Amino acid sequence: MLAAGDVILSRTERGNDFALSLGGHDALLTREYAGLASISAKIPGDASVTVDLPAEGSISVQLLSCDGSGHLRSGGINAAQIAISAPSGRFSLAEAAPSHEALAPGHYVLRVMHQKHGEARVFFAVK
Repeated sequence: MLAAGDVILSRTERGNDFALSLGGHDALLTREYAGLASISAKIPGDASVTVDLPAEGSISVQLLSCDGSGHLRSGGINAAQIAISAPSGRFSLAEAAPSHEALAPGHYVLRVMHQKHGEARVFFAVK
């Protein structure tokens, strides 16, 4: 899946305005998914999401269903603009889902937005 040289480790080249990890795996920019950071490991549907943001205000989360190439599926999950108070910088994928249940196996894009600090987008697969 990832070859040597595909992962860019510089924080300024993560493709996001702030660092984000899912299930303990850092989201990193790769050549494989243009404009999206990604997680190479498959993660559980209720994995913890950690964002590197100051503990101020709330974040908005958008969860989108997509194919294995990162292209959005029409009619997929779209939990647009769910406001989550995450003063610890942590929440679970289940909190971002409309049903508040663990995500089903498949591919997704998670978009996390903060009014002052920008946004982070990551492509990932749920096992």
